[in-house]
Amino acid sequence: MENYTSDNATWISGEAGGRKWKVTDMTDTLLTTVIPMKRLNGFHDENFDSNQQIAKDSGGFALLKDPTLAEELDVESLIQRHIEFGVKDNDMRMTLDFPIPRCLPFDKNEVVKRQFMTALWWEEMEKSLPGTIPIFHGRDREEVIEHREMYNMDDRLFAFGSNLAQSTYTQMDEMGRERKKPKKTLVQREKLWEVITDVSKELREWNQPWFLLGAGGMKASQLAWIHGASFVDGTSWRMSAMHHQLMLPEIGRYAYIGYKRNNTEKENIKNYLMYLWNEVEDWPFHKDKSNLTLYEVLKAMTNGTGVATGLRAQHNIWALDRDAAFATSFAGDPEGYARHLLEINGHDGRFRKLVKKAIVSVKDASIQQNLLNYTVVA
Repeated sequence: MENYTSDNATWISGEAGGRKWKVTDMTDTLLTTVIPMKRLNGFHDENFDSNQQIAKDSGGFALLKDPTLAEELDVESLIQRHIEFGVKDNDMRMTLDFPIPRCLPFDKNEVVKRQFMTALWWEEMEKSLPGTIPIFHGRDREEVIEHREMYNMDDRLFAFGSNLAQSTYTQMDEMGRERKKPKKTLVQREKLWEVITDVSKELREWNQPWFLLGAGGMKASQLAWIHGASFVDGTSWRMSAMHHQLMLPEIGRYAYIGYKRNNTEKENIKNYLMYLWNEVEDWPFHKDKSNLTLYEVLKAMTNGTGVATGLRAQHNIWALDRDAAFATSFAGDPEGYARHLLEINGHDGRFRKLVKKAIVSVKDASIQQNLLNYTVVA
């Protein structure tokens, strides 16, 4: 299993963002959107190593937020951007897609229109960029099946949109200067997982590896592994860092590490952080790497500066990759993995309910091998 770290291409290249560290130094699985940039030619060779696995999104998520953008799309220009960016054998190139909102009033004709446009865009991209990954959308299992039938394709790796973004305010909305909540209709995360749970039953029957888009968060990725996904991606590593959170998936907790809210002195969290600092040699802030005490490491992570946010982000990327590797050890034993999650999440009743529903739905399914959580850099 792999959790792809998602990030903005301009930040990777150093054109924007002001970071003092490189996300490409923290993980070998990244997802970025192929967007117009000043220096796009040769981007892949200049910014990624040959051993890194890069998933390239074509920008469909923007259409979920602003459907009017579809009217101005030029697929040929998009294909050219992919070529300029760099087309490599181990790429995962996603088709341009038109997401469909879930759990909200939505016209069926509009659903079919968006599905058809996505399938048509994939066909155009596949001609110039063989191996382009199809993306399926729908509000329920029946609509996802209908969408698959629109594609003229053989069995292959595919992606399914989680739409989990409908349950949270976007990073910029929440972290904007005025810090005002936008007037949006949010969908309960449990309702979105009900759809994913039902659709996953169908996806597993196709016997192909699949990518659950937008499910790279700490808890979301763990549910995705139970449902049979091999790949996920997300920006939650960055968003959690901005909110002064350290992801601790191994113990099912978040460490809050700010001046106003700080739980790093709680026994279970303190002991776990001490364990990382003292015993886990590949932790970015292990005692032999940082030459700092744990107190000094946490102090450096605590303030509101960009440097501190970067330190928290580096930990979160590492933690999600480690968690994907741990989940892979349960390949063939989803019930065992679910029992582990239930054991470490005794404090989180809502998540435990989702885990129980997931394991009931999979029954004979198995956790995939070589799981990846792609760090999204968009």
